[in-house]
Amino acid sequence: MPEGVESWDVSNSGNGSILAYTLDEDNNELLELYIGQNGGVNANPNSSYLFAIFMNLTSINGLEFLDTSQVIDMNNMFCSSRSLINLDLSSFDTRNVSNMENMFLNCQALTSLNVKNWNTENVTNIGSMFAYCEKLSTLDLHNWNTSNVTSINALFSGCSNLTILDLSHFDTNKCTKMNSMFLNCRALSSLNVKNWNTENVTSMFGMFSGCSSLIALDLSHFDTSKVTDMTWMFSNCSALKKLDVSHFDTSKVKDMGGMFNNCPNLITEITIKGVNCEEYYGMFADAAMDKEAKITVHYTEDASSLVDQMIATKSSGSNVVKGKNMSNLVVTVQDDEIIANVAKGYEGQIITLSTKMSGSVTSFKLNGVLIEGNTFIMPNENVIITDVVKEESEIRG
Repeated sequence: MPEGVESWDVSNSGNGSILAYTLDEDNNELLELYIGQNGGVNANPNSSYLFAIFMNLTSINGLEFLDTSQVIDMNNMFCSSRSLINLDLSSFDTRNVSNMENMFLNCQALTSLNVKNWNTENVTNIGSMFAYCEKLSTLDLHNWNTSNVTSINALFSGCSNLTILDLSHFDTNKCTKMNSMFLNCRALSSLNVKNWNTENVTSMFGMFSGCSSLIALDLSHFDTSKVTDMTWMFSNCSALKKLDVSHFDTSKVKDMGGMFNNCPNLITEITIKGVNCEEYYGMFADAAMDKEAKITVHYTEDASSLVDQMIATKSSGSNVVKGKNMSNLVVTVQDDEIIANVAKGYEGQIITLSTKMSGSVTSFKLNGVLIEGNTFIMPNENVIITDVVKEESEIRG
């Protein structure tokens, strides 16, 4: 430690074995932080807030000598150190860490962050981890294991300069909420989340809100059967044109307020199932305003009146229209007979196959194409159903 420099004790034992001090080596009124100990520094199991709220701190030297192998909690570790510019944390051993919540929250000046090879197999909480890292343009997380993560809220919220983000490999099986996850990621022009498992997610409040550079978004594989909140989900996605939410299950959603607000270029279709939705204020305000834009709202029979009220929230000039009655039509396989030529007039409706024989339908061929499961959406043509396969027996045509 330089002579005459004021230091403070940061050792867990309080015996002065680990000292910290700051210097302004560039004489620019911004500080560099040093931590020293003979033989290296072992980070505490609870290292939360360790480097947090150093407002004028621009760099931290020697982090490669910090042994983090015993650390369990890294929440808020660098939170609100708003002048930090670069962080190379490739040497961090994170094998035992379970909590990374808010770890880099509000690191507004951070332009480079290396966490790509971290072992995250035991991490359960990454909520707001990178939120408001406003100057980060890239972030490499392709090696991360998120199989135990349950909290992912606001993970990239406010990352307004993030342009590249590959999350196609993220394991979201245990996630229950995805609120504000990409809120105001204004520079993000593409996003691949089509392989995510969302079967346990209950809230998607503001998930993509403010992603004003996104042009297309494929959510066709999202399981929304447990989701209750879609408030502001796509609001202010002003460039979004192609959005696949055609398979969204909205039967449990209670709030869709502002869901498509200020999506002027949007072309999409959505089906409203049931009457559980209680809030839909501004749902289509300033939506589908472009001459080529169109939002079609399909519905189940019981939701017909509700959909009328939802569409009434559109702005003057919004091309939001009522679509088809998508009430489920059940067609029964009679004994050994194969269903042929399901009548026209049911175009766009969901057709469910059932059987009076033992076992339930697991797959079938629709006009020669194999369909897994027991449902399909009626196309604009007559269909022939053959090779109906059931749990206990098989029927062939």
